[in-house]
Amino acid sequence: MPRFDTIDVDGHPMRVQVAVPPGGGQRPGALVMIHGPGLDGFIEHQVEDLARHGYVAAAPDLYHRQPDDGSDTMTRVGRLLDREILADADAAVAHLTGLSDASVGPLAVLGFCMGGRNTYLLAGARPRLWAAAAGL
Repeated sequence: MPRFDTIDVDGHPMRVQVAVPPGGGQRPGALVMIHGPGLDGFIEHQVEDLARHGYVAAAPDLYHRQPDDGSDTMTRVGRLLDREILADADAAVAHLTGLSDASVGPLAVLGFCMGGRNTYLLAGARPRLWAAAAGL
């Protein structure tokens, strides 16, 4: 069920984990914002769990512009820019709503820790997202 797609964001390739529930028909969509450690097993589990509950879910890798230089989490978090987070989320939503193997209806965004902060950012900047939930 889950897979990794690669999409383009302003000339940069970005990995997005996607999970589509079985059964077809229109489903709500959920954008999962990564936490400090990135697109790791915890976030992958959240995407998979949302799909098990009937959501078409995706998690963009916000660190895709950063060098793979072994930097610690706080350094990586500090390099993120709001305008890039918004661009990455917009690209992930466009990918989610354009999937050929799913029909996505209303959209929600959720995140944990740093992802919760980015959820608030998106909720304020992108009113087409109909629900937002932040967890710590």
